[in-house]
Amino acid sequence: MNIMYGHMYHHMLHIYVWIERIYEEVLCYDVVILLCVFLIINCVVVGDVSAIKIGNCVTVGDRAMIHSSGEVASIGNRVLIGAGANIHGCTLEDECKVGHMATVLDKAKVQKHAIVADGAVVTPGTVVKSRELWSGNPAKFERELTSQEISQLAFDVAESVELSVAHAEECAKDFRQIEEEEAIREEEEQRNPFYYQRITEDVSV
Repeated sequence: MNIMYGHMYHHMLHIYVWIERIYEEVLCYDVVILLCVFLIINCVVVGDVSAIKIGNCVTVGDRAMIHSSGEVASIGNRVLIGAGANIHGCTLEDECKVGHMATVLDKAKVQKHAIVADGAVVTPGTVVKSRELWSGNPAKFERELTSQEISQLAFDVAESVELSVAHAEECAKDFRQIEEEEAIREEEEQRNPFYYQRITEDVSV
């Protein structure tokens, strides 16, 4: 992991900010990250021109790019950003989703419970309204979202948070804990099934 410090500041608050350490995520300059943020391999977050604020329970997919551009890039809570997405000086409100390889440009806004489809390009200043699906290049309104699709957003966020917490806990273990757990696992796998049989509650025999 390559963490770079610029002329302003970089700080991470709270716990469970998990980053794949064997690849290269770059966090530069003025970047504020809150609780349970899941930054996956090769994503880049650069607040060199102005600040970037990332809320709670946010997932940033692999190879995604978040960049400020004179405008604060603001990402709300429980947001899903797909692999290869480009978030540039815009606002993503709570509980929205930006699909894989999609782009959201300067001063655009994706409102709560809205979805930007995979590969879509949201042009500068565009507002993707709540409960709407936008797609295409340039992105246009396609249809209203169903209640099931909105519920699925919450499920996907919860699943991602659970995974990020599990990874954070695993990455926090030292080598002794890892060796002990490995020894226990091998012992259980190699144990003869006829040993240590549980006594049943059936006493009729």
